[in-house]
Amino acid sequence: MRKLSFNIMLLLCVFGCCTLTAQGFSINKSSIKVEREFVKAPVFNLAQRTYKSLSKPVNEVRWLQFLVTYTPVSAKKNIVWEDDLSVEMMVLLPAKKGEGYGKVIMLTGKQVLFSVPGDGKPHYVLFQISPAILKKYTSFVKYDNRSIDSNVYTAVIFRRGKNNQVLAVGYGAMKNKTSSDIAKLFEQYHNSKIGVMKLENAILPKEKTPWQWVDVDIFDTPKSMMEGNK
Repeated sequence: MRKLSFNIMLLLCVFGCCTLTAQGFSINKSSIKVEREFVKAPVFNLAQRTYKSLSKPVNEVRWLQFLVTYTPVSAKKNIVWEDDLSVEMMVLLPAKKGEGYGKVIMLTGKQVLFSVPGDGKPHYVLFQISPAILKKYTSFVKYDNRSIDSNVYTAVIFRRGKNNQVLAVGYGAMKNKTSSDIAKLFEQYHNSKIGVMKLENAILPKEKTPWQWVDVDIFDTPKSMMEGNK
């Protein structure tokens, strides 16, 4: 994740997290919401005898899911479509103790969307952190959703086009933390070489998870699907 991302994120936060308009297309800043929860992967039962003989994982296996809600709008009456909308997710998680990872794990991930209409309606983006990452790097033992509010920091940056113009920045709600507080935490750990383990691309977009074919019509089309590559 580029250092510029964090600098812009902090700047937007300090100056009110304004919403920017690019060629008539913008993201309503006040509409951005990040819901976080531990979830089980969807199960698809197969009839093959060989598959049935495999040992199944224990019930404690969970993915950490982030559902981002946002509203794209057009400046004029006619709907403007954005063919290159980038949604960047950044997360801070408590690091596992005694492993030399530091105090915090910083993870990043991105999804690029194709043909997103500025229709003034809610749109959704789904991200996941895999059980392997959670088990190896974080201090989570019991995947209790009540622990998320005080242990999981999230930030989302919306960009457009090849020049990566910033449209809006949003944050996951935290108890006793303002958007400015969260932005400064990301800036602090991004610039630090001590006390933090950084994992790029460890936050997976929907099409790279078991949720790829779940509720397809609810979500906008990933650009990777149109380009024929992952």
